[in-house]
Amino acid sequence: MTTTIAIMHPGDGSWGSDKVLLQTAEVLAEGRDVELHLWVQEPAIDPAFAAAFPGTMTRVRTLVARRRELKSWRVWRLVFWPVFVLLDLWRMRNVDEVFINTCVPLSALLAAGIGRKRGWVHVHEIPHGRFEQQLFSRVVIASGLSPIYISEATRRAFQSAVGRRPSPALDGPIVHNGLPVPDAAPPIQPDAGEPLRILCVGRFAPWKGQAVLLQALAELDRRAVAYAVRIVGYDENADPAFIKTLRDQAVALAGSVEFLPYQDSVESLYAWTHVVVVPSLQPEPFGLAAIEAGMRSRAVIGSAHGGLVEIIDDGRTGRLVAPNDPTALADALETYASHPDEMVKAGEQARETYPERFGADAFARRMGEALQ
Repeated sequence: MTTTIAIMHPGDGSWGSDKVLLQTAEVLAEGRDVELHLWVQEPAIDPAFAAAFPGTMTRVRTLVARRRELKSWRVWRLVFWPVFVLLDLWRMRNVDEVFINTCVPLSALLAAGIGRKRGWVHVHEIPHGRFEQQLFSRVVIASGLSPIYISEATRRAFQSAVGRRPSPALDGPIVHNGLPVPDAAPPIQPDAGEPLRILCVGRFAPWKGQAVLLQALAELDRRAVAYAVRIVGYDENADPAFIKTLRDQAVALAGSVEFLPYQDSVESLYAWTHVVVVPSLQPEPFGLAAIEAGMRSRAVIGSAHGGLVEIIDDGRTGRLVAPNDPTALADALETYASHPDEMVKAGEQARETYPERFGADAFARRMGEALQ
């Protein structure tokens, strides 16, 4: 008998964490007679993502509560949550199971609970602030779905949001995200006197810490450390005022600083760089850029909180530094600039260990176990 599974996805398929969903869909279908139906909320879906999905795809109107919408005029849409819940209930009427990707499709989660649907919610978020913590954790409980967390940091954030005694409904396995292992890792051969090449990849948002990296570069200027930097990831959703602020910061720097848009292929970026920086001010739920870099023999310097602590082995595969501390970040960068052998060794150690920990095969195995 064919099992019909609806997958609710609020993203556009462009980012690495979205693409993990494609691997999840393959695991959901493996060894079962299933029909997969992808329900997407974004009006523009990455064509490569859509083509790779193993099932049908339909755009739907549902209630999504992203952080940027909760803090903008769009929050008024929450008033109409009963309407969106009814729409999602109607969509789910002929569905056997549901898989809801991330916690932001609020009406779909509530509809799953009201309709007593079997299934899962893949938790990608660390809520910030009491309101978000209460909102998302309570909605996950109300959904009746089994949570699967992408890191211990996400699970801990949800379980701590509802008091000293965590709800059993918020208990669930941890499945670290995984990526295909690249065939080859371009070697690092820093020449004497060559600027330290630094890469920062991620959405352009204040909490991602690009401004802290620029402050650290100003500190490197004072220490006469040469560098070249590429900060990658802005798209049409990026705040123009924030980008302007970053560009204004960069003008005063002595080294080369490039701002580049989001790119589907990152191979040339990792081949160019010596070290990758993930300077997030708030805890990363996971940190795909860190494993993407490590699998290509690149050391990572990341903020010591959230999922990055579960990825970076401090002193072995990279460095963990205090969040929002430009001096600490500058210290780590200066160490790698003056001792490139340590940087190369850290990248080699990451390349050796990350495929087993964070490769696509490891992800498929862990996700298959979680779905059971």
